Amino acid sequence: MQHIDTAVIGAGFAGLAAAMDIKAGGRDVMIFDKRSEPGGKAYSFQLGAYRFDAGPSLFTLASYFDDLFRRSGADFRDYVNIIPLDPITRYFFPDGSRMNSRPMPGFLEETERIAPSDLQGMREYMSHVKRIYHISENLFLRNPLNHWRKGGPLQAVKNLTRLTGIDVFRTMHRANSSFVKDPRLVQLLDRFATYNGSNPYKAPAALNCIAWVEHGMDCYALRDGIASIPKAMERRLGEMGAEFSYSAELTGVDNSQGDLRRGGPYVLSFADGSRVTADRIVSDVDILHWYEDILAMPGLKAAKRYRREPSSSSAVVFFWGVKHNFEELGLHNIFFSSDYEREFDEIHAQGRLPEDPTVYVNIGSKFTPEDAPAGGENWFVMVNAPYHTSGRDWERDAAELKGRVISRLSRDLGKDISPLIREERILTPDRIQEETGSYRGSLYGISSNTMTAAFRRHPNVSPYFPGMYHCGGSVHPGGGMPLAVSSGRIAASLLLADLAEA
Repeated sequence: MQHIDTAVIGAGFAGLAAAMDIKAGGRDVMIFDKRSEPGGKAYSFQLGAYRFDAGPSLFTLASYFDDLFRRSGADFRDYVNIIPLDPITRYFFPDGSRMNSRPMPGFLEETERIAPSDLQGMREYMSHVKRIYHISENLFLRNPLNHWRKGGPLQAVKNLTRLTGIDVFRTMHRANSSFVKDPRLVQLLDRFATYNGSNPYKAPAALNCIAWVEHGMDCYALRDGIASIPKAMERRLGEMGAEFSYSAELTGVDNSQGDLRRGGPYVLSFADGSRVTADRIVSDVDILHWYEDILAMPGLKAAKRYRREPSSSSAVVFFWGVKHNFEELGLHNIFFSSDYEREFDEIHAQGRLPEDPTVYVNIGSKFTPEDAPAGGENWFVMVNAPYHTSGRDWERDAAELKGRVISRLSRDLGKDISPLIREERILTPDRIQEETGSYRGSLYGISSNTMTAAFRRHPNVSPYFPGMYHCGGSVHPGGGMPLAVSSGRIAASLLLADLAEA
């Protein structure tokens, strides 16, 4: 039986980042994934003459990737072709008006164009959310869950005092509407709750820091699509001497003592009947899937707690190969609903698809023309959706939703898009759960709709099993590409620290 030093389970952003730091720390590592390529949710696929990225589409916080590659002795920009975005997103409001969001100070210029009386409020708002981001990053986003306690009781008190400055005692919507009054600007700012599957009428205003990340820091397109990032990470790991095992679906973990609480070496069993042993495991797997299906321990306290927690939202995605070029559309496009509060209530409280949905359209071929045939575009069309529950007929629901989406887009674009759709694939929450292992098809793990949700995520080191670590969107610090990378790096740092102390 093959023996390895550290096994990383899952070649998503978090698992790849963990592997890079572990390898840079001088340890051997082997990465396993049930797919045939890296990326996790960020895989790509072909529909006829159209290529699609299946997962994330917005690339921010490139510095997280710069730091990761620098630690490995390489330059991230030598591995990918990233292009600064301006405009970032094209917004279509229900009253017929439009706005292009742009990097600062262009965002303020656009604010002044559509709502001059809100310019000063938006200026103050951006300063406010910038401060929230920098406090959150230092105390939370780049460090383990209990990092704020480091340095003894006095430092912990100081850190807690700083945390009160991140606006956790009011909701995103309440904070946003206190700075600006134009309902279009409030809706635009409220939208950033969707970046981690939350409801801006419930989620804490600390999440408003996302607006600063997008407009005040960096936002890019990738010449070869989002899937080029995990491929770059895979390439760098290969150069570092790491090993990969694809089409390797993990089915169970045990050890020679028959008691996982005794720690490694762990015995990893795969669907094809093969087995390997590993001294340590880093899991980039949905945490509940890990406990229930891989470890077969659904009775653990952490598993029970996660089943009780409300999940973040999911999505219905229409992948459309469109035989037309729409000059008025960019890489990222948002078509807002007329009643945002009702939309979020339908998704998060009523558990149903919105009657009047906000529609996101990503068109990768705007920057990668070869992703679509001449005269065509590859549309990734997403509507936020409730998480999956058993017995739900998503095929029926998606078919009904498709009609509402086409009607909305056709109205705003002044052209019936139905006959232009030449290729189609539909991704629903049940299929997201099936394909990715994400509990209930949730895109970001547990919901962030309460003040303390961020502190209830699973830690990056196992509370039960020595030598077992966790990363990815379902654990600390949360979902999205940059935070997944941070999660992997935190897990790796804890692993290397434990080895140093051994």
